[in-house]
Amino acid sequence: MQEQGWTQLQTLWYRSPEVLFGSLQFGPAIDVWSLGLVLAEVFGLTFHTKAVDETGHARGLFQGLGTPGHSSITKLPAFPKKVAPKQKPVWPASVTVVAGSPGTDLLDGSVAWDPDRRLDARALVEHPFVHPERLLVYAGGGGGASCQSVASSPLAASGAAASTPTSPRPVSSDFPRLFAGKRHDSTMVHGVMSAELLQWLRRDPGLDMARLGAVFSGSGHNYKTEEGRKFIRAGPASTCASKSMCALSLRDPFPLQRVVSWFAAFRAVNAETLASLSQQAKAVVKKLPAESLGENGQQFLNSPLGEWLLTCGELCVTYPGSEAEGFWAEPRHQDGGGSVLHLGLTLFGRRQLRCEQHEGLADVVVNLVPGSVYVGTLTGPWHQVTHQQPMPGDAFEGSGDGVGRSVTVMLRCALFAANRSRTRNTTPSPQPFFHGLVASFNESLLKHRFRLPSLQDVLAAHSETVSEVAVVAADAAAGALWNEEGPAPLAHLWFRALASCFWPLVSDGSKSTFWVSRFGSVRGRDQYVRPCPAFCQGFLGLECGGGGPGA
Repeated sequence: MQEQGWTQLQTLWYRSPEVLFGSLQFGPAIDVWSLGLVLAEVFGLTFHTKAVDETGHARGLFQGLGTPGHSSITKLPAFPKKVAPKQKPVWPASVTVVAGSPGTDLLDGSVAWDPDRRLDARALVEHPFVHPERLLVYAGGGGGASCQSVASSPLAASGAAASTPTSPRPVSSDFPRLFAGKRHDSTMVHGVMSAELLQWLRRDPGLDMARLGAVFSGSGHNYKTEEGRKFIRAGPASTCASKSMCALSLRDPFPLQRVVSWFAAFRAVNAETLASLSQQAKAVVKKLPAESLGENGQQFLNSPLGEWLLTCGELCVTYPGSEAEGFWAEPRHQDGGGSVLHLGLTLFGRRQLRCEQHEGLADVVVNLVPGSVYVGTLTGPWHQVTHQQPMPGDAFEGSGDGVGRSVTVMLRCALFAANRSRTRNTTPSPQPFFHGLVASFNESLLKHRFRLPSLQDVLAAHSETVSEVAVVAADAAAGALWNEEGPAPLAHLWFRALASCFWPLVSDGSKSTFWVSRFGSVRGRDQYVRPCPAFCQGFLGLECGGGGPGA
């Protein structure tokens, strides 16, 4: 910690509370706070940008962040003697849509009142908001009561009402990466796409209740309903080796063309990894005795990768319930053979996926937020999905009835078509083939690096014209900078530039260097926190003209 005079240490609008309220002991956490307020400004928040003196700045912070409750701040000499307690407000939809769950997670962690609870420099540069294309192994299980997952953030999703961690974190070797399902060990990779890409997917013209023929009772050749709450519409995500999945026809196109393009981009950016996954699995299966393969094993060996891998799609529109009546817990179940490799994508709503472990081990809990993507071997555990309170901007409200709903996409494999092996709660057969295949998939998920496609990758797959790309860029809630390859998300790139200033703090082990204080205001009010044109061009390949957002 350092001891310095504090009154002129940081630009007023970005001054940390420990400096603002008179502490003579502080560390790099003051810069994390400053960077957090810059990020807040990028997201459109202005509660900290109106003050002309310390009293006004404190008042703005209390209004925007609630009042602190920790003695590390309230006992400081310049903290006001009388402050009316105020709970931290929930971030408004205008922020959650722009930032996405990783962005609000990062914002919460950067502007925590207690400096010891703020993210450190390493967490900043590794945060999912800075790396929206990462898919990380979800590590959990094996640890009894201590079972947890490094894919869970220690931070709330956003605002005071959030209570579930959302953002993936790099895997630590301290955590086992397989969790012990009833049928077999399972694993998954998990990430959250950028807010810009999520908004583009949400604007799919096919996401219309009338066009979908969405009803919440009865069934048809390509749709079914569950408990009057959930509408499920089936369709192939690409060329598909199956004509049906779980008794639903796959003959009609998948209703969301933008999701189809997203999946094409996902396969393209992971082409080598997915080819390796398939080759390894086929090598394992070929070693099994012929009598252990059956019709399902032979189908796998004879089917091209592109026709079986995650090609069976379901679009799910669900009424999650309400705080007054309670939120819906879907039926507990084990998946059939189509989920030997299973991809889930959340467009709207919040859900909690709880996977049970055997022998008294703690459940593995995956918190799914808008933009969440997971790929895993979900045929192993009994599991259950519980819907949760949506944050502002989370729910799909395009039904015209004023009811907010969740919208999710499930992609399964066109495998195990014979012997009713796709039926819920039935172990796929032949079992030697099933267990050999899933063990190989687990190994590939743990060994290989998967990633999410960027907005540019998906637009390329979607074959947008230049004019359409321009509309998409203007439509993206967080705005865009431009380079030769198309739109580049402003919030992510600008923050990456700022976060890179923290790297020396991580790499040289320094505990006393203050970085953000040397850069400064995002609005050009002074000489702070604005990367210079040469820096922007060198780091991002962009021409930014020396200005910043709002400059």
